Amino acid sequence: MKGKMRTRLIKTDIIEDGWYVSLQLDEKLFFLHLLITPRSEMSGVYFYPDRNMLIDCPGISSERLQIIKAKFEKEDRVYFKDGWVFIVNFLRNNNFNGAVHRVGVGKQINDLQKRNYDIYKYFLDRSLFTSLYEYFGPDFFDKKTKEMKK
Repeated sequence: MKGKMRTRLIKTDIIEDGWYVSLQLDEKLFFLHLLITPRSEMSGVYFYPDRNMLIDCPGISSERLQIIKAKFEKEDRVYFKDGWVFIVNFLRNNNFNGAVHRVGVGKQINDLQKRNYDIYKYFLDRSLFTSLYEYFGPDFFDKKTKEMKK
């Protein structure tokens, strides 16, 4: 992917996190890859189909990828649906909290809702609501509810 280089801040204490420590090496590398891939968006929700994951992570077979994805979903860390990715605690652990960043995250979520409501709803039912609520507060959903009623 060409274009503007994006910056991601990853808390270094991730290597001491109990869940992360329990992962196998390929699972750790794949999780870190999901955090820093150029495809990732500041909301933690982005399009990244399996075929591209397999190209970008050549040490992981198609079968192993499905096992890792199922494990991450079962443990409520990352969800996958029709080529889309949602990293559950991405917003909570992201250190970009300025107004411009919040506007960008809100725009990405609004665009997802408009473009692909099924994906938006799927992730909303799987921790996206909690992540957005923690990040934006109740006002975000009050505005969304009013917009949806129009």
